[in-house]
Formats: sequence, structure tokens, C-alpha cells
Amino acid sequence: MGQQIPQGGPLAEVSALYNAVPRDLAFRARSRAEMAPWKAGLRAKLAEILNVPRDARPPVAEIAERVAAAGHSRELVLLRTVSGTLPIYVLRPDGPGPFRPVLALHGHGAGVRPIIGAAEGAEEHDQVERHNTAFGLSLVERGFLVFAPEALGFGSRREADDATLGPLASSCRQASLDLLLLGHTMAGLRVRDAMRTLAYIQSHPDARREGIGGVGFSGGGATLLYTAALDDRISALVLSGCLASYRQSIMAIPHCEDNYLPGILRHAEVADIAASLAPRPLFVESGLDDTEFPASSTVATVTQVRKAYTMLGASDRLELEVFAGGHRFHGARSLDWLARRL
Repeated sequence: MGQQIPQGGPLAEVSALYNAVPRDLAFRARSRAEMAPWKAGLRAKLAEILNVPRDARPPVAEIAERVAAAGHSRELVLLRTVSGTLPIYVLRPDGPGPFRPVLALHGHGAGVRPIIGAAEGAEEHDQVERHNTAFGLSLVERGFLVFAPEALGFGSRREADDATLGPLASSCRQASLDLLLLGHTMAGLRVRDAMRTLAYIQSHPDARREGIGGVGFSGGGATLLYTAALDDRISALVLSGCLASYRQSIMAIPHCEDNYLPGILRHAEVADIAASLAPRPLFVESGLDDTEFPASSTVATVTQVRKAYTMLGASDRLELEVFAGGHRFHGARSLDWLARRL
């Protein structure tokens, strides 16, 4: 009998590579003077990796539906894009405007309907109950003008075969992998849609001009993070259930293929990307029992991010709440905080 080969899988190699990579765009700035060129370099590299398709045309919108609700109205706006149509729900408080505008980005699940209070069927209502995802409704009740686009791969933006599998089935996997072959990413396409929504917000007659807020949960929080890192039009943001390191979340826990950015860890970790938002107001919340984006990693990430805010004299603009619960939107403090910051 020949010599027995020791057993071993590839993840040890992955871990060794993670530890060996220097991350050349990690936050190391020691002064305001060093902050600007570091941020510019990180922004350029993130834009290169995401490969966000550009669409500079003025937004052309068609209103497909208007619905009156308690204390607000809801419009379904179809925004023309290079390759198709971007559906955006607009929640407008009753009364005269202008209103503080907020970009609201949903995560994985049934798409945009649950966050605007329009869940349909038992599975969608169960999603709202388990993850507290009706935060678009909570925002309009606080007087915000809410813009909630449907993310590519969910809800009405799925492949027909996936739509037959039920409301929670997505079209992420094949498209995400195919996009990598093309040098693109699913995250990049979703950032493009967020940027198109920002352009529409700027053109909306009821949107106040002073600033645009952002609220994102889970995968929507990741999209919001990347969008804000590339686009200064987002002036204050809430990241819920998403701000954990790649090492302790995406690499340690099974996640959807749309989370993976080719080569990002050669340059930066999540904390570095979030640090580039300083000094813009940022509220981070995490469930103590979140099994997808662990709270311990969120706390460690925010501790790193705080160094950038402190260096810029803006430590009061960064807040963290760890609440009792799992992977769900909380909003107990964050939405009122956003109202004060916009």
C-alpha cells in the first residue's frame, strides 16, 4: 500500500492568501492632506472592479401606476435605461412639498414590494415579519419622499423560469457568474441603477435640493455602501445588517454569488470602503444574533471606520447600534437620526 496523502482542502490556501495580501488601499491616512489622495485612489479602484456601466442620459420616466394610501401616495415609475426599464416606487407624503428625499434599497427576497408596504401573499408577508423589511413605509410615515428601485434579479426583474419558483426565488446566480466572464459584476449593475435613481431624484419636483439620504438593508446595504463610496450625492446613510468584513461574512458564511467582487481584497476590506465615506453622516445597525453579517465583525469594522471620522473631527457623525435580534432591519434609532441629519 502506497504512502497515504494527508487530507486537506483549499480553504487553508485561501486563508493564507488573505493574510498575505497587503491591501494597498487600506485606510492609513494620518492627516487631512493624506485623506484626499487615498480616497481618490480607492474610489478609482472600486469603480474599476465594479465596472459600473455608465448612463449619462437625462432620466426619462413613465408613471405606470398611482395608488392612494394612508397618509401618502405611491407611484410606480418606469425609468428607461440603456438595456431596459428600471422600476422605481415613489412614496410621497400627503401635503405640500418639497420633502427630504431618500434612496431605499431592499435586500434579497421578494424584491421591492415588501419594503413599501405592498407585500403580497404569505411568503412575502412572512419576509416582512421575519426581517422587518417595510422600512420604506416607515420612512414615508416620517415625512420622507422615498425612492425604492427594484434590484436586478428580484421581483419583476427576474428570469421567467425563476419567477415560477415562488416570490423569494432570485435570478442572481447565473447572471452574476456570467457577468464575471464579461468583466462586469452584478453589484456594479445595481450601483448603476442606484445612480440612475439618484439622477431621477434630482429631477423630481417634490424632492428637496439640500441633500439625499440613503437606507439599505442586507444586500441593499452593500449596494448603498458601494454607491455612496463612488457618488457624493448621497449625503447621509443608514446601513443595516450588512457592514461586516469580507473575511468574517462573505468568506466565512454561504452567500449569494452577487456579493463577490473580483480582486477587491488585494486592495481593500469593507472597513476601508466605509472609511472613505467620512465625514458624511453614517449610522450602522446590526442584530446581535445576525448569522449572515455577524455583529462582532460589524463592531470591529465600525471601530476601524471610526479612525477616519475621528481624524476628520467628525466622530459625532458615525453611530452604531447593536440590537437584540437577528438578520433584520431595526430602525429604532436610525430613521429618526436620518431625519435630523438631512
